[in-house]
Amino acid sequence: MNESKRSTTTGVDLIAQFYQQQTPFFFTTANYSLLTSGNQASVNLALNDRALFSTIQGVLAEAQAKGSENPIIVGAIPFAVDAPMHLWVPETVNWGKPLPEVSKNTAGDVNRSNNITSSNSNGYAIQQTPLPETYMQGVESALQRLKHSELSKVVLSRALDISLPQQLDMSQLLHKLAQHNRAGYTFAVSLPVDTQLQNSHCKTLVGASPELLINKQGTAIRTNPLAGSAARSTDHHEDQQRAHALLDSTKDQHEHALVIESVNSALKPFCKNLSVPNQPSLIHTETLWHLSTDISGELVNPATTVLELASALHPTPAVCGFPANHARDAIAEIEPFDRGFFTGMVGWMDSQGNGEWVVTIRCAEVEALRLRLFAGAGVVSGSIPQHELMETATKFKTMLNAVGLTDVAEVA
Repeated sequence: MNESKRSTTTGVDLIAQFYQQQTPFFFTTANYSLLTSGNQASVNLALNDRALFSTIQGVLAEAQAKGSENPIIVGAIPFAVDAPMHLWVPETVNWGKPLPEVSKNTAGDVNRSNNITSSNSNGYAIQQTPLPETYMQGVESALQRLKHSELSKVVLSRALDISLPQQLDMSQLLHKLAQHNRAGYTFAVSLPVDTQLQNSHCKTLVGASPELLINKQGTAIRTNPLAGSAARSTDHHEDQQRAHALLDSTKDQHEHALVIESVNSALKPFCKNLSVPNQPSLIHTETLWHLSTDISGELVNPATTVLELASALHPTPAVCGFPANHARDAIAEIEPFDRGFFTGMVGWMDSQGNGEWVVTIRCAEVEALRLRLFAGAGVVSGSIPQHELMETATKFKTMLNAVGLTDVAEVA
């Protein structure tokens, strides 16, 4: 990030302004917050379109010609590499500090600021796609593919469609997600309205991702792939036992190694050196422990853009599988819905090719009184269908807790 753009504005201030903006984009990390408004040029090509990078360079150059010193492009890119992305050059860009720590005295107030309270949460309706039994059958199908093909891993997902009794307060939702995701990345991306559908409303992609796909500043790059997870416990002793069990799990170590091998292979051609730890470490969110490997490197060519690196990495085995082509085929045949932007990427890039992109997980699409949540789990040899189902249910909790639907997590 260009240091000169930092201000005394905090992430809290920017969140409060979110719904006052046209075509807003919000992104906050442990180091900074970003809020943009307006749209002076859009890019809706697919990630595999050969004209993509020249088109992006063109719209950024045009923004510079209009007076922007270092314009940025922001937005979301879908899971499918042949599906249209949603990127745009904003008219105004506001950089700020990250959200401040929540003191113990105010933490209770933040936790109680749910969008839906326990007194009115019985007004919602929920639909699971697929149903739990069908999802476990899909895992069984994937396990058979692992035995009889080159497939080593496939990530299978579920969606929850929830009809809400009242419209969500996006500012509250973002604030709560960010406060409980301080080491990660909280985002909100305004999505295009489908004008072909009747009664179509503004839609927002919102989430709290723990996973950095790629960060580039000059010649320095960093990525932090996650794969292998375990549910947290409110009991400290049990929580630590689960963490150590995850670190010792042969199945989860294998799943993680597939991801690191793929990331290493994708980035090596761009780098003069790449630092990859020999063993994963543990990181945690409010609901999950994850196996994590923090990888850093130095680019051969400083002109390589962060989106070129993101394109080389996407989709990682953490959200798709390995090999990617076989995993995509399995996902297309087993999953009964279009992922859209789920397991894609969200972020920004400036005119110098610097920027930051995260994997679009722990997320939901919000549209008026409708909420669609997504969660997936990696299936490898040794996976147990019931356990993978439970993992997706745990991952749903990030968004369910944030909107005050904690009881839904017990039935999802």
